[in-house]
Amino acid sequence: MQSRKGLLVGNPKTSNHDILIQVLIDDLLISESGMIKAGNQVEELSLRENIGERLISGKYEGIIRVYFYDCISSEKSLVDVTIPVVITVNE
Repeated sequence: MQSRKGLLVGNPKTSNHDILIQVLIDDLLISESGMIKAGNQVEELSLRENIGERLISGKYEGIIRVYFYDCISSEKSLVDVTIPVVITVNE
């Protein structure tokens, strides 16, 4: 099982928040980005250690959770976003 998969998430240059994203299946954290500063993007995320051993091939209902942080104070926003996704695991 590959430990990396493509995922493009961008934070617009005009944003006044930094973002952090998590990918979850049920309550299992599969992957997490570092802080994505305004004007930057990530194109792939690494799976957390040993996650590949816990998942078998198939499709899973999951979520991408986006957290927002103030660019200046780094204070976490009270609002976050949850995006439902289907995650396909291939061997």
